[in-house]
Amino acid sequence: NAGGDAFIAASVASDSSDFGAYTVTATGGRTNIAIAKLAAADGTFSWAKGVGSVNLNDFAYAIAVDGNGDVLVTGQTGGACDFGGGVISTVGFFVAKFLGANGNYVWAKVPGTGEGRGIAFDATNGYAIVTGRYGGTMDFWNSHTISPVGSFVAAYNSTTGACVWA
Repeated sequence: NAGGDAFIAASVASDSSDFGAYTVTATGGRTNIAIAKLAAADGTFSWAKGVGSVNLNDFAYAIAVDGNGDVLVTGQTGGACDFGGGVISTVGFFVAKFLGANGNYVWAKVPGTGEGRGIAFDATNGYAIVTGRYGGTMDFWNSHTISPVGSFVAAYNSTTGACVWA
């Protein structure tokens, strides 16, 4: 971010993983997602949090920081997952936003079967640009679905989480 802080997104498979003073626990002994912030001044962890589905594997593949210093993460869920705003039942590719200051949930989208493999922030338009692949139907918004297999590029409004184009 602009202050020099660093953010990480990882897939953790142990029952618990320590990030300095913070512990992230994987549910059901499976792989879950960990997101953390390291302070620019000394590299200590400012916060860390875990998200994931119960007894299924979830993976974080890429992370970016938007113009407000907030965190954008993409990857794949193995089952119904609670990113912090309630359980999302759709399985597969996800893109989610968390506040850079404290890791609190802002929004998450899970359009369908697939995986997000890359993410970048487009400062000109305020979009999170996500790339990935899919192996089934993905519903980016009510009238725009793609299937059966292939790659995708999608833009999400970083403020609202609305899919702008895919």
